Amino acid sequence: MRKLAVTVSIVLAAAGITALGLFGAYGYGRDYYVHRGFAALVQLRRAGTGRLLAIDYYSTALGRRADYMVYLPPGYSADRRYPVYYLLHGMPGQPKVFVDIANMDVRLDNQLALGHARPMILVYPDGRMGGSVFSDSEWANSTSGAYESYVIEVMHSVDQRFATIARRQDRVVAGFSSGAYGAINIALHHLADFGNVQAWSGYFSQTPTGVFAHAAQASLAYNSPVDYVARLGGALARDPLRVYTFVGREDGDSVQQPSMVTALRARGAQVQARTYPGGHDWSVWYPRLNQMLDLASQDAIQPLQVDRGPPGYGPAAPAAARRFQSPPAMRAHTGPERHGRRPELQLLGALLLALLSAAMINLGFVLQHRGHARALADGRRGLRGGFREPSWLIGQALGWAGFAGAVVAVALAPLTLVQAFSAGSLALSVPLAARLFGHSLCRRQLAVFGIIALSLVSLPIGVGGRHGHLAPGLLIVALMTVLLTASTLAPVIGAAGRAIAAGALYGAADAAIKATAVTLRGHGAGFAVGWVVLAGVCTFGGFLAFQAALRGGDAVRPLSLMNAFTAVTAVVLGVAAFGEPLGATPAAAIAHVGAIALVIACVRPLARAQQRLVDREPGTARGEP
Repeated sequence: MRKLAVTVSIVLAAAGITALGLFGAYGYGRDYYVHRGFAALVQLRRAGTGRLLAIDYYSTALGRRADYMVYLPPGYSADRRYPVYYLLHGMPGQPKVFVDIANMDVRLDNQLALGHARPMILVYPDGRMGGSVFSDSEWANSTSGAYESYVIEVMHSVDQRFATIARRQDRVVAGFSSGAYGAINIALHHLADFGNVQAWSGYFSQTPTGVFAHAAQASLAYNSPVDYVARLGGALARDPLRVYTFVGREDGDSVQQPSMVTALRARGAQVQARTYPGGHDWSVWYPRLNQMLDLASQDAIQPLQVDRGPPGYGPAAPAAARRFQSPPAMRAHTGPERHGRRPELQLLGALLLALLSAAMINLGFVLQHRGHARALADGRRGLRGGFREPSWLIGQALGWAGFAGAVVAVALAPLTLVQAFSAGSLALSVPLAARLFGHSLCRRQLAVFGIIALSLVSLPIGVGGRHGHLAPGLLIVALMTVLLTASTLAPVIGAAGRAIAAGALYGAADAAIKATAVTLRGHGAGFAVGWVVLAGVCTFGGFLAFQAALRGGDAVRPLSLMNAFTAVTAVVLGVAAFGEPLGATPAAAIAHVGAIALVIACVRPLARAQQRLVDREPGTARGEP
C-alpha cells in the first residue's frame, strides 16, 4: 500500500510538473511571438496616457477596405497642431509590432514626461498583402498593389481627420527592414510631402524578386533609391531631405549603406549614418527606439546642419546648410525608464531552471532504466515493454517536463552557461534519487557534489551578456553534420556509441532551440519554422539513440557519455554559432572554461552513483538486468 501511494504521488507530481512546464513553454512561446522576447515597457507614474485608434476606410489606391493605426499623444487637442511620425513595418510584420514590440505609445508617453520629446502623432500604416504577416508589399507600387500610393493616401487621411501640421518639415517617415526601404523610396518620390526620413536596416537597390519579379528595368530603376536619387538634380538641395540611417555590422545589407549615403550627400541631402554591432533583427532596432523617437521630435522643430560623417562617405553639402542636431537620446539616458524584469534576475532564474530541469531529466533517466531492467527481467523487449512499466512511464513524464523547462532556460540565457549547469545538475539529481529510493552516498561522492556546486556558482560571475546573435550558415552545417554522423554510426556501434550519438543530438537540439528563440526575437514565427523542425528531429533522434543505449543493460556509460557529449556539443556550438563569450575578461574566461571542464569531468563518477541506485533495485544485478 505504501509503495502504491508513493507511485501515485510521483505520477501526480510528474503530471503537475508536466502541465506547468507545458503552460510555461506556451506562455513563453507566445510572449516571444508577440514581444520578440523583450519585456513590455512600463509607463512612468508621472506620464500621461494617449489614445490608440484603428481607422478603417475605403482605399482608392488599393481598391478595397484598408486600415491604419493612430496614436494620439497625452493631452491631444483639436485646438493645437501636431507633427506626425509615420512608421512602416518590415516583413514579417504588421502595424501592431510598433505597439507590442516597440511600445512606441508608452515610449512616447515616457519621453514626453522626461522632457525628451515634444507631442506628436504616431501613425502605423498596414503594408500587408491579404492580411498576411508573411507577405511583403515593400511599400511600393507594383502589380501586387499600389502600396506607395496607399501611404500617401493615409497621409492625406490623417491630415483631414486629425490636428496635424501639414508641412513636409513636420512629417517624419521611418521603418525597419523593408519598411526602411519603403520609407526612403517614398520620401524620394514625394519630396513635397516628407522632409525627414529614418531607415533602420534598410536596403536601397531593387532586384527582380518578390513583388518586382516581373518588373521592367525602368520600374526597378525607379524603385531603387540609390539610382533614383541621381534623377533629382538640385531638388534635394532646394528642399533638403534630412536622413538618418543605421544598420547592423553583420547585416547582409550593410554594404549598401555607404553608397546610398554618398549618393544622397552628392545631391544635397543632409545625412547621418551609423553602423552598430549586430545583424538584421530587433536586437539592433530595439535599443535605439528612444533615439529615433527623440530624433523624430527634433527633426520636426529644429534647424539642422549636415553631419559630414566619416571619411569615404562622399562630399558634404554646402557649409551654409543648417545644423543637424543630435537628440538627447544619442547620449545615454539616465532617466528612470523601467522594464518588467531585470536582466540579472532573468539570468539567475534561467540558470536555476536549467539546474532543476536537467535534474528532472536525469532522475527520469534513472526511472527509465529501472523500467527497462524490469521489462527485460520479465522477457519484454523494446519500447512496448517499457510502456507496461510504471517506472518507465514516470521517467518519461519527468524527462519531458524537464525538457520543457530546459527549452525556456536555453531561450533566456547563454547556451554555454545553460549546458554547464545542465551537466552539473547531477549534483542535485543523484542525492535526490538517493533520497527517493532510500539510499545514501559516500563522502567522496558528496565532495564531488561540493566541487561541482562551487564551479557552478562561479560560472555566472563576469560572464558576457551576448547571446542574441546567430551565424545561421555555420549552425546549419554543424547540425547537419551531427545528424548525419549520428544516424550513420549509431545503428552499427555499441551502447557507448549510441549514448555519444544521443548526447551530440541533444546538444544540437539545444542549439536549434536557441536559434529558434533568437529568430523569433528578430523576425517572427515564419523564419523560426526550420529551426523548430531541426530541434524536433535532433531531439527525437537523441531519444531513440539513448533508449537503445539503455536497453543494453548498463547505465553508467550511457548516462555519463550522454551528459558529457550534450554539454560539449552545446558549449562548442554556443561559442561558434552564437558568439557567446565565456567571460567578460580573459581571467573570467579561463575560470569559466576550467569550471565547465571540471563539471564535465565529474559526470562519470556521478553517473556511477546513479548506477548504484539502479543496481540495488530488485531483479537486477550490477549493471545487468
